[in-house]
Amino acid sequence: MDGALRRREIELVVDDFERARELLRALDYQIVFTYEKFRTIYDHGVTQVMLDELPYGHFVEIEGERAALKPLADHLGLSWPCAVPHSYHALFEHVVDVRALAISDLTFENFADLEIGPADLGVTPADA
Repeated sequence: MDGALRRREIELVVDDFERARELLRALDYQIVFTYEKFRTIYDHGVTQVMLDELPYGHFVEIEGERAALKPLADHLGLSWPCAVPHSYHALFEHVVDVRALAISDLTFENFADLEIGPADLGVTPADA
């Protein structure tokens, strides 16, 4: 897809986390995976740039109109061919397999004493 992925996202504001959790439990949803991240969002006209800090690294996500994505990545000094087509969960599964980790959630606590590099994730840094 020329370096860009299209995924359906439905965003909503939850002002009471515990009530939202209660709703999902009432619908018989079960927690199967937990991941933590910090996100900073920058609006740039028809695009948004997200800086994500995860327990295993830092990532840039660009969302918006397809025609605007590569020019913005170029402007930011990011290598378009290095775009990561995998979800954070898929990257987690990869690093758990490669490093033989006995963890089931992507939390800062689980990765506190680990140094994870791009090779562990199977990616090439876009800013190198």
